[in-house]
Amino acid sequence: YKARYSILCSSCDELTRVGLLERDRGKNADRNEDEDAINHDGYWIELLKKVTNATEGMSGRALRKLPFLTIAGMNRSMSDGPMKIEVFLEAAYDKALLEKRERENLGNTSA
Repeated sequence: YKARYSILCSSCDELTRVGLLERDRGKNADRNEDEDAINHDGYWIELLKKVTNATEGMSGRALRKLPFLTIAGMNRSMSDGPMKIEVFLEAAYDKALLEKRERENLGNTSA
């Protein structure tokens, strides 16, 4: 679990660094005591955990490809600006489940 979480987390960090994702920190992002920002961060972290659980059994290579397959499968343009991390993680969760189903179906048809 920890390795998968780490891979997915570093992917989100990199996508944020290059400007594809943004982490909205609420209205008062500069204030450390802002409860909305803390709750908001907690929400995307919970989504990241949900994606991590959905990727159980995936190889490291498949995990590293997941963020890019997720973005490629979304109908977005770079001119749309950065995507909210929550939107991305929900799409990554759906993509992980789809990849898992396809892998299972591939295993079932070869038997």
